[in-house]
Amino acid sequence: MENKLLWFFIATVLLAFTAVLYIWNRGLWNSVFNLTPSNIDSDTEIPNPAAVFCLDCGGIYEIRTNSSDGSQYGVCTIDGVEYDAWDYYNVHFKE
Repeated sequence: MENKLLWFFIATVLLAFTAVLYIWNRGLWNSVFNLTPSNIDSDTEIPNPAAVFCLDCGGIYEIRTNSSDGSQYGVCTIDGVEYDAWDYYNVHFKE
């Protein structure tokens, strides 16, 4: 009985470790655990995928307001180069 319990415990730990590695390697850590910086709207239930991807790539994400019509858009700055956040996400994100 003790042997079966030990193997069950080992299998559970290995499964949990594998899940954590999978989440970490896929760059999903922030979105899975909802770890978003303060400049992303924290009132929403689901974080903006383009914003999370920008941050996961080491970029800086900010929301800007268009002065002509008041609309908002996301900007991802990586290595000093600014990209529209959704354009950057659509070009570089690979499932």
